[in-house]
Amino acid sequence: MTLIALFAIGSNLVWLQVSSNFLLINGTDSSAQLQYLIHNPFYYLLVLARTFFYYSAWWVNTMIGSSLGALNVSTIGILVLVYMCLLAYKFAKQHGKYNKIKLTENMLFGFVVFSIFLLISTSEYLGWTPPYKNIVEGIQGRYFIAILLPLYFAINNPSALLEKYSGKEILSVEVGGFVACINICSCIALLFSCMVLGNL
Repeated sequence: MTLIALFAIGSNLVWLQVSSNFLLINGTDSSAQLQYLIHNPFYYLLVLARTFFYYSAWWVNTMIGSSLGALNVSTIGILVLVYMCLLAYKFAKQHGKYNKIKLTENMLFGFVVFSIFLLISTSEYLGWTPPYKNIVEGIQGRYFIAILLPLYFAINNPSALLEKYSGKEILSVEVGGFVACINICSCIALLFSCMVLGNL
């Protein structure tokens, strides 16, 4: 796990270095931002907190598909709402009390989630946000799709789930059908959007 974390951090730093050579955004200065971050780490935590409270609702909406394409294709609102409720139900359903060993697993996955959030935010802070701004710009909800699984395991212990559902069918037909319905509606929305914009 430590090697994976170090590899992720190293890859992120390499990407920042490479992308700074061809992703030139007016008003940004990654070197100035980095120096400011190093000398004001506690203020940066306030920037992250402010960004989270300001954008979190929009991140969740776009993460589950309320806006597709270049965030210019809206899907059916009721489907997005029901999908959000379904995710919340699934995340909370198996939550329970665990012993200290199993609780350590939850904390480990929680640390993974926080680390990914920190890497994404810092990347956008250095490469996309003007120097000294009090909020991080450029973060989109789709960036956080990858943390849904570790977030689930941070809330629901993986060892306990394996013991409980070993050899059982976890995904119900109803849930699978609903997810398929959402994907079909999203594809139709994208198709009609492309036709209207003249891309097809």
